[in-house]
Amino acid sequence: MRHCCSKILLECALSLALLLLCQNLSAQSSYTSLDNSYNHLIDRYEIYSGKLSPYFHGSVRALARPDVAAFVDTLLGNERIRWSRADVFNLQYLAVDNWEWSNKAKAGSLDKIVPPIYNKKNDFFCVKDPNFSLHVNPLIHWQFGKDPAVGEYPIFINLRGAEVYGTIGKKIGFYSYAAETQARFPRYVRHVIDSTGVVPNEAFWKDFRNGGVDFITARGYMTWRMAKVIHAQFGHDRHFLGHGFRSLALSDYAAPYLFLKLRTQVWKIQYTNLFAQLTADTKRANNVFPKKYMVNHHLSINVLPNLNIGLFESVVYGRKDNKRNDALELGYLNPIIFYRSIEQNLGSADNAFLGLDAKYSFLKRFQVYTQVVLDEFVLSEVMSGKGWWANKQGVQLGAKCINVAGIKNLDIQAEYNTVRPYTYTHFNDEELSNYAHYKQSLAHPLGANFKEFLLITRYQPLKRLLLTSKIISATFGEDSDGKNWGGNILKDNTTYVREYGNKVGQGVKAKVFIFNALASYQFRHNLFFDANLLYRNKNSIDDRLDLSSVLMTLAVRLNVATRPYDF
Repeated sequence: MRHCCSKILLECALSLALLLLCQNLSAQSSYTSLDNSYNHLIDRYEIYSGKLSPYFHGSVRALARPDVAAFVDTLLGNERIRWSRADVFNLQYLAVDNWEWSNKAKAGSLDKIVPPIYNKKNDFFCVKDPNFSLHVNPLIHWQFGKDPAVGEYPIFINLRGAEVYGTIGKKIGFYSYAAETQARFPRYVRHVIDSTGVVPNEAFWKDFRNGGVDFITARGYMTWRMAKVIHAQFGHDRHFLGHGFRSLALSDYAAPYLFLKLRTQVWKIQYTNLFAQLTADTKRANNVFPKKYMVNHHLSINVLPNLNIGLFESVVYGRKDNKRNDALELGYLNPIIFYRSIEQNLGSADNAFLGLDAKYSFLKRFQVYTQVVLDEFVLSEVMSGKGWWANKQGVQLGAKCINVAGIKNLDIQAEYNTVRPYTYTHFNDEELSNYAHYKQSLAHPLGANFKEFLLITRYQPLKRLLLTSKIISATFGEDSDGKNWGGNILKDNTTYVREYGNKVGQGVKAKVFIFNALASYQFRHNLFFDANLLYRNKNSIDDRLDLSSVLMTLAVRLNVATRPYDF
C-alpha cells in the first residue's frame, strides 16, 4: 500500500510539473553533437577569445544550438582578430550548422539537386516558418578495412539512418536520431563484447555473420524553456561532464539512457540537474531488465573572466521491493539539496560520490583543466598512506595549447587520468548501485584501478583537411583466479582482496599502448572522407591476456561522428 501511494504521489507531481512547464514555454531548440572534434572547435575558439563564453558553461555537454550560434557570431563580428583561412572555415562551419539561430551564417547552398533539397548547406530538407521549423538529414557511415588479428574477414561499419530536429511554435524543441548498423569490429573490441555480453556504446544487439554485430541506435528528446534562464530536456540520450577528452564524472561511453535535465543559468552561474533511469543488468532473456536510477547535479561558476570552477555530486541506487526494483526515492527528486545527506538519512545503502572540475585559460593560447572524483574519502586514511581499500578517488590533469609554436591551426592536448581500485563500485545488490549502465562504465572506459596518459595533436593544413593523432598509454590491473583487485566496477566491493596495501595497477598488471592517425577531408558540410590507422597493443604479465590489433580503414561519413576505438 505504501509503495502504491508513493507511485501515485510521484505521478501526480510529474503531471503537475509537466503542466507548469507547458504554461511557461518560450523558444527552444535541440543540442549539438557530443563529437569530440566538434567540441574541440568550440573549446579552441573560447581559448582564442581570451575569456569564457557568456552563453554557455562548457563543463556540461551537449551545448544548446542557440548558445553556440551566439558565441560564434560574436567571434565572426570581431574585426580585430585576424583569422586564418581555416579558422574562418571552422567558424562558418559552426555558424552554418546552427544557421537557424545565427546572424552570420552563410548557409545558402550552391549545389541544389532539386529545389527542396539542400537549400541550406547542412540540411537535406528544411522548413523555416514563424511557428515551426524542421531539419531532416540522412545518416551514413560506411567504413571498410582490415585487422590481421581478425583473420580473413574484413572490418566494416554499415550505418544508415536519419536525423530530425526542429521547433514547434517557438515553444518546444525536438530531436530524433535513428540508425541501423551492421559491423565487424577489431579483435580487442570483439573481446570486450564476448567477455561482457554488450557492445561498447550500445544497448541491445544481435550476432551478425562471422563475428559481426547488428544493432539499432535510437536517441531522442524534447526541450522546453521554462523561463528565460531555465531550460528543461527530457528524452533518451548521453551526456558528458568535464573539460577533458575523458571524464571521470560522467562520459558518453555507455549506451543512451532515459533522462530529465534541468539547466538554470543566471549571472555567472550555471546549475544543472540530471535525473536518469539506467539498466542494471542484461542477463534476463525475454524479461524486463532490472532498473536503477542516477541523480546528478553540477554547479558551475565563472569565478574570473578566464577561470571556471564546478562542483558536482551523484547518487546511483536501485531498490528490490517485493521482487521489483523500480521504486523511486522521492527525496532524490529535490533539485537543490545535498544528496549525500539524503543518502545517509535513507540508511547509506546507495552509491554517492562528489567532486570538482575547473579550467583556466591564459595568453589566448593555453588552457589547463582538472577533475577530481571522491567516491569515498576519509582524511586520516588518505594521509596515512597505507593504501586502505576504500580510498576511492580519481584525478584528471590536462592542458591544451592552440597554434603551437606559432603554427596556425596546430593544437595539442595532453591529459593524465588515474582512478584508484574499487572506485565506482558498491555492495548490497551491487548491480543496482555501481556506476554503470547496461554493464558499461558511466565514467572512464577502463573502469577503475588504472593510470593513463594521452596526447592528442590536431593540425588543419587546409581548410577542409584535418589531421589528428592520438597516443594513449595506460597501465591497469585485472582480476585473476576469482579475486577482485578493484578494476571491474561491476563487482561487489566487499570482496576486496586486502584491506590495506592497495595501489593503482594491482592484480594482473597490464599495459595498453594505442596510436591512432586519422586524416579527414570534409568534401561538403558534414560529408567526410576518412583514412584511419590504429595500432593497439596490450602487454600483460599473464601472456594469455596479450592482445594486439592493427586497423587500417577507409570511410565515408555523412552527419555521423567517427566511432571511437580509443579504449
